[in-house]
Amino acid sequence: MQATEGRPVVVLIHGIRDYGLWQQEIRRTLEADGFHVEATNYGRFNLIKFLLPFGFFRRQAVAEILVWLNAVFYKNPGSKVSIIAHSFGTYIAAHVLRDNFNIKVDKIIFCGSVLRYNFPFQDFDHRFYSTILNEVGTRDVWPAVAESVTTGYGSAGSFGFRRPFVHDRWHNGAGHGFFLNEKFCRTFWLPFLRDGTVVPGSPSPEPPTVLIALLNVVKLKYVLVALALAGAVYNAYPHVTEFLTKYYSPPSALSDQNTCAGLPGETAWIYAGEFDQKTSRFKIEPVYIREGANLPSGAVTQGEWVRLTTSRRTMILDYDTSGTARALDSPFTLNGKVNYTCKTLAPGSRLYVADVKINGPSPEESHVWLRVRASLPGG
Repeated sequence: MQATEGRPVVVLIHGIRDYGLWQQEIRRTLEADGFHVEATNYGRFNLIKFLLPFGFFRRQAVAEILVWLNAVFYKNPGSKVSIIAHSFGTYIAAHVLRDNFNIKVDKIIFCGSVLRYNFPFQDFDHRFYSTILNEVGTRDVWPAVAESVTTGYGSAGSFGFRRPFVHDRWHNGAGHGFFLNEKFCRTFWLPFLRDGTVVPGSPSPEPPTVLIALLNVVKLKYVLVALALAGAVYNAYPHVTEFLTKYYSPPSALSDQNTCAGLPGETAWIYAGEFDQKTSRFKIEPVYIREGANLPSGAVTQGEWVRLTTSRRTMILDYDTSGTARALDSPFTLNGKVNYTCKTLAPGSRLYVADVKINGPSPEESHVWLRVRASLPGG
């Protein structure tokens, strides 16, 4: 690196997956016009480093370019220094300027920029002396990909900044590397670097392609996170279900080996339904089937066997205070309160009817309770 004795200096910063070979063509073009050009290099920054949503590798690249920029200013104390940055190089240049008060440049040119549209240039506008020139390619998909797939980037190279401190110049049909050649440099960059002249680009920007527009709407990073979460939930579901069933399931939901399945003792009561004593019929289908040939579905009598058609929770008078002590007392007894037990009888249970109680406000609005056993008395 040699001192330039006051000649304007242009620093070139390349992007990812790029050895910066285009810098040689731009260097020749600019130096033929009297500029001194310094290429910079932070190695080949691969796609994995670029897409990782962590700042470690990005900070490494920014720190390396800061070293070279400081060297340029040290060797050229009286020269105006400008920057041309491409792709990830725009991210590096912007962060160097934002975070280092001693770096002040004359002009800045971005192309293929992966910065967010709202990058806070207003916070350090005293560190660059001309409006930033941002080249926008209407077919440049990569800034849109960067913003859609990972965090920390934007799509200013695809859609422009469209805000103060930046002049967006549109180029219809331009892809990511459209700008990195001698012809474009002579036509568009040399006038701006000489005296700030902005040669017009495409007068009427064409709309983005379907892919670029879709990437702008559908953020793939959120889709990927949602899929990852769904996969984690799917894989964890059996283990979570097993844990909850083991430690937190209510008694009625427990499996057959649980001590709360069946009867709480030898006998308990179940509610059979609302019954019309005049017609000897239930208001809705009964919860049991009477065993025996051609038996009607009306009220069952003591000593019959029934089979449940739906699950029934067992009940005993004052069960919460005295356990099974009052298991023989009718649910209609006034000096007590009917409590559910933790026991549930499953559909299909075969039960012996040890007692039947029917009562209610009127014969037409009666209620049937059955005291049931799993076996015959004394069995």
